[in-house]
Amino acid sequence: MTTDAPILELSTLAAQRKDILLRWSGEPDGKLYPIVEVEDLDLDQQAEIARYGDIIKTLDDKKRANDITPAEAKKLAHAISRLVRFMLPSLEDQAFDELSDGAKVKILEAFLLASPDLLKSVEASRGKSKRKTSASR
Repeated sequence: MTTDAPILELSTLAAQRKDILLRWSGEPDGKLYPIVEVEDLDLDQQAEIARYGDIIKTLDDKKRANDITPAEAKKLAHAISRLVRFMLPSLEDQAFDELSDGAKVKILEAFLLASPDLLKSVEASRGKSKRKTSASR
């Protein structure tokens, strides 16, 4: 089975968070797809995730149809960034900025795929963060 670079970045980043569980799903096409589950999200956090998810789905459909305005493309990029930031708040600003767009999209896709089962517990080994997390996030 193969993975691409954004998924490898996702794996590394998820290992830095104790509250993110990452497992892999093998598909018939021979690729690995991440399944991300986040523990202990309250209802407000779940609502925020759903809101950004709806924005992204609507605008991504327009983008695929080549019917997106520059303002909508900017709104789409902002929603993706906000959701990735929400998922990985322990990332330092520089580390976040260094993520490739592909990595951000893969993280987002995995997060949205997992959203129906956000509070489901799975057995997974958890990596320990080598960075101090920011108390402001």
